[in-house]
Amino acid sequence: MTYLVSHPGSGNTWIRYLLEAASGIFTGSVYTDGDIRKAGYLGESDKPSSGRTLVQKTHGAALTKVANDLLTRFKHLKPDVPAVIIIRDPARAILSYWKFLRGTGRGSHTHQVSEATYRTADFRKHVERMVNRWEELVTDHLLWLKVPIYILYYDLVVKNPIYEIRKLLKFLRVPVDEGRLVCLKDHLKGSFKRPERKEKDRFIDMYVRRCVNGICHLSTR
Repeated sequence: MTYLVSHPGSGNTWIRYLLEAASGIFTGSVYTDGDIRKAGYLGESDKPSSGRTLVQKTHGAALTKVANDLLTRFKHLKPDVPAVIIIRDPARAILSYWKFLRGTGRGSHTHQVSEATYRTADFRKHVERMVNRWEELVTDHLLWLKVPIYILYYDLVVKNPIYEIRKLLKFLRVPVDEGRLVCLKDHLKGSFKRPERKEKDRFIDMYVRRCVNGICHLSTR
């Protein structure tokens, strides 16, 4: 087992797409998302311990609905399981997760939402809660894992996906198939990569940035 760890909204499913296309091996998840499975991720409903998937998606304690104390966070962490940790700019990840939460029905993984939703008490509570979850998820894995970890920066994958996936395959000890990488270069988008859209209301970005002040440096170090 090798967990593919990320805060929600950090591009986990897109990274899975790139890995599957590059390796020819299914990826799995500790969850079972019907929309993801219907889109062709056939390892989605496989047990993480089956041995049939290359990595297994998890958001760790970031989705814990009970008290998010140290013990709870540690119980969600498997210190003896290697992990690939996806680190995305926390402001972008938190906004992306908000769009997912506000979505309903088919397409919630990729749709955009009305900017009016950002000027609500629910959005402010979401940001304040998830800022802490983002920091805890990253630092917990860096401090507590006893086995090899691999840090994958989302923004670097966006800039040079083939180069970054090639390095990740080496960490996972998967032989590189150059033919697959050539094919992947022409099909990078996948089914669950949300179209980019710059938010028109500067308040949104300014507010989230203020909330993440002090931890944003972790995503660019």
